[in-house]
Amino acid sequence: MQGATPVPAVGVLADQPDKAAAFARRGLGRALEPTATRGEIADAVAAVPGDPGHADVATGPGSVRR
Repeated sequence: MQGATPVPAVGVLADQPDKAAAFARRGLGRALEPTATRGEIADAVAAVPGDPGHADVATGPGSVRR
């Protein structure tokens, strides 16, 4: 993770769904299904950056990975 910004993730191909789910489990964002509606995506985009749980993980020690 770079930039300490939690994000919604949509895994579509190959290993992307697993990576999106792992990202969400670690509190780095929210995983969405490829079938997510515009409303669900909009809700996630609005909610994730303001969620204190995501912010704590994103700005904690060792959060920036290169």
